[in-house]
Amino acid sequence: MARKTIACASCRRQKIKCIHEGLPPCRSCSKKGRIEPGQCVLTSPILSQPSRCPPPSTSQRTNLPSVSGDSHAAVGTGTTPVRQRANAQRHASDSNDVLFQRDGTELIRACLVFKRKFPELRFLHLPTISKSLRNLQSLKSLESPALQTFFLSIMAVHAVSGKDKARLSTADQFATAVRDRVTVLTPPSLVTVQTLLVLSMYEWGVGNRQQAWLSSGMAIRMMQSLQSMTACTEHQPEDLNVHNRTLWSCFIMDRLIFSGMPQPYALSCNSLRTSWPSSEEDFVFGLPPVSSRHATAGRSLLDDMPGNMANSYNVLVRGFDIWARILQWVISGGRFLPDMSLPANCPWNPTSPWALLYQELQAWRSLLEERMLFPKVSVESHAALEQAEPFAYVNLVYYISLIFLNREYLPFLPTTCDRPSGPIDPPLLPPDAPVGWWDARATELFASAGSITTIMEDLDNAGASLHTPFPSFCVFSAVTMNMYRSAFPWMSPDKLQDGRSLVEKNLVWLDTFRKIWPVGERWWLTSQRTKQLYDHASADLERYQGRARTDFDALEASMHDCRRRRPSVDEYRDLNPDASLIRDSTSTRLEEQGLCETNCNGDMPEMTWQSDMGWSQLWPLWDQEDSGYLVYSGLSPNTECL
Repeated sequence: MARKTIACASCRRQKIKCIHEGLPPCRSCSKKGRIEPGQCVLTSPILSQPSRCPPPSTSQRTNLPSVSGDSHAAVGTGTTPVRQRANAQRHASDSNDVLFQRDGTELIRACLVFKRKFPELRFLHLPTISKSLRNLQSLKSLESPALQTFFLSIMAVHAVSGKDKARLSTADQFATAVRDRVTVLTPPSLVTVQTLLVLSMYEWGVGNRQQAWLSSGMAIRMMQSLQSMTACTEHQPEDLNVHNRTLWSCFIMDRLIFSGMPQPYALSCNSLRTSWPSSEEDFVFGLPPVSSRHATAGRSLLDDMPGNMANSYNVLVRGFDIWARILQWVISGGRFLPDMSLPANCPWNPTSPWALLYQELQAWRSLLEERMLFPKVSVESHAALEQAEPFAYVNLVYYISLIFLNREYLPFLPTTCDRPSGPIDPPLLPPDAPVGWWDARATELFASAGSITTIMEDLDNAGASLHTPFPSFCVFSAVTMNMYRSAFPWMSPDKLQDGRSLVEKNLVWLDTFRKIWPVGERWWLTSQRTKQLYDHASADLERYQGRARTDFDALEASMHDCRRRRPSVDEYRDLNPDASLIRDSTSTRLEEQGLCETNCNGDMPEMTWQSDMGWSQLWPLWDQEDSGYLVYSGLSPNTECL
């Protein structure tokens, strides 16, 4: 052992050597029994920076040149640059003082809510948190700056769903404090990784997509560095469990939040040298993980998966990996990839890319106990045991995966179809699909959209609402399919026109969500535009006959353009089914007025569908996306158009 430049606060105060192995607790704290999380936190020394501008001498201060009357007024009112900076610093200090006044009870309550509402980030060990915060007078009383920052991030997410009218402003104050305290130079620690994961979720929810991606990436890289640092270090079982779950949380966020372009994931399943997450009971009691993992050739992702509610996080991790690979295949091109129309790659061929993903999804589902399957078991039953949220998540992952798989081969506008029959635009497939295959895909697709709607409605009725980003994206994906079914009922094998009631429920739900998390505004607006397109197309089939995704070149370019520029007038003209009828004045008027305005009731203004008003007016949303956009805010025509 050797003396380190990184030391804990206790050793710094006593001015003694802080001897450790790179992780807390240090030797001194271990001898004193300070081994609880947060009691010994290793930090880098804070070096004071010498002042670049020495203060003026007395003679310099007294011999300053005279100032004008305006300058005198500025000095008198305290608006000189020096005083402005001082006032700003004092205001920021006052705001931070208010943020740090949260006591232990409020922090524990926020952690409880976070654990329930965000099953994808299941790393909070509540017994340890409750014990350390039980008698805390204020957040400022915590000795660890890293823990202070972590709880600030929890409060940022918690404040968004509060009832305070200024909740978003309050949440932003918490988030700003976190951003100011966490940088790329922050020493790696497990608490900081968790802080970055929570901050990433917050940034996603408020619509800061690029920041969400960057925060998630920082968390992943920091976690990788911690793994290399702690590979040969022994830890307590409860610490190993928290480390394990934090790593798997990074794994999930790597699949939820990324740049939107096809790219390798930062964390692959085979590269993670850790066990699968332990059960909820073992995690709470600090028992070491039972299930092991071996990155051996031939081992399946689903080997030894315990499919019960006690291991819901274990199940969820594997489900998210399957969903992410489905999503990656879709955004990489899906059925438009080279040679996908060859007989070997037709979706009904058991060895095709589509079929392999579908089979793995169904294999994952088949390993779940009946108590984990919706609708065989109701949401209310799990709500009675306070486990409705993880139950819902597991089923949402399954149904959203089915939607993305089955939607890929659905005709964009089925104006020439009288029943499900596969794509009607190139690349076409051979007409030798098994009898009933397309009917089965359509039935599965619309049933999945209906199941998502019912799950979210049941959660609301059971007092376990999930107004958070991932479930809301599932609702957004479901509403587009329910709209499709409502507009084109002949595409649903059961021919029941019950899509309208589902659409109404989805839109009401999304309207509620967008008032909580700003990211929901885009999904709600896109849903309204999609509804208008489907309604107009179903009312005038002849006008839209033969139109397909290939007619949306500008839309697709706008969605994939990393510069996120607004499409030109010519590109808008390309979007129109009758380009000769679009006047330049119309396109100019669209750009000047903006296309995402809402009326005083919060509804989308109805488009006047005249001969000079084309498809371009139905897609105002995509060109407003920022760079670094998320998977949930516009990937390809197959993701948000349908």
